[in-house]
Amino acid sequence: MSFKRLYRLNYIGLKSDGTLDPDMRKIIGDPNPDFITSLNLQLKHQCGIDFSIMFYSMYGNDIYAKRKLDRPSLQADRWTAEDPNNDRPRLRSDREYFASSWFVEDGSFLRIQNITLGYTLPKIPFIQQCRIYVNAANPFTFSKTSEYDPEIGEDGRGDAPYPRITALTAGLELKF
Repeated sequence: MSFKRLYRLNYIGLKSDGTLDPDMRKIIGDPNPDFITSLNLQLKHQCGIDFSIMFYSMYGNDIYAKRKLDRPSLQADRWTAEDPNNDRPRLRSDREYFASSWFVEDGSFLRIQNITLGYTLPKIPFIQQCRIYVNAANPFTFSKTSEYDPEIGEDGRGDAPYPRITALTAGLELKF
C-alpha cells in the first residue's frame, strides 16, 4: 500500500475541529515479540585456545520508529502539494499526533552480544594457570529498523538516543 493511500486512510477520521474521532482509531502494531532466543557456544582445544560467542535475538515485534523523519537523506522525498507522489510524509509540527503506519517497522534483530578469544599458557613455576584473552561486547547487531537500537521498551517506541556501546577489552588471568 503506498503512502498516498495510507495518508488518506489516516485522515478519514478527522472531525471538522481537527481532532480525531475515537471510533476511527485502530492498533497498527504489536511491540511484543513472538519469541526471544539466545545461544551461547564455547569451544576449547587441547593446545590451550578457547573461544566463546553469545547470540541474542528477538523476532516478531513492531517498533514505532520516530527516527525515520530525522534522516537527512529522506528530506528530498517529502510529500508536498506540488509533488504528491512522494513516499515520505510531509513535515508538520503536529506529526506526533497524526502518526500513521508508515512509522511502524519490523523490530526483529540478531545481536552478537559477546565474543571471547583466549589462550592458556603452559604451566609456569609458581603460577597454576596463566590465561590471556580478548573480548568484544556488542560488536554486531543485524536489523532492518531505522532506530539506533532495535531492542526497545515495552511500549514499542524507539526512543534510544544512541546505539549500544561496543566495548573491546583484553585481560590476563593468573591463578597462584
